Amino acid sequence: MQQVARNVKYHKKDISKKDEQRIRRILHYDTLGKDYNPDLSDPIKSYVSYSVMGAVKNISGDDVKEFMIAWSHGLKQLWQTHEIIISLIRQMIWEVKGIIEYRLLTS
Repeated sequence: MQQVARNVKYHKKDISKKDEQRIRRILHYDTLGKDYNPDLSDPIKSYVSYSVMGAVKNISGDDVKEFMIAWSHGLKQLWQTHEIIISLIRQMIWEVKGIIEYRLLTS
């Protein structure tokens, strides 16, 4: 979901109308870019939780399948711009930093 939100924020013009419709089946497309925060996934995940738990809309297996298609198209876009590589490296650095801090605190 974070990758989809990132794609909407930085590459909205490259997202096809069909993929936009696919994303809208699960997430609030119009505010995804604004709410995207690379360090915090809760604002994006809360859309789905609210939709399911608040019974605003029922998410079907077909909705998830269509969303995954849009996600894969966006992943291809991020890969082509090398953003996904940078994002993965950044995430790995944060994970290692957390492990080191934990070990320092517990030793």
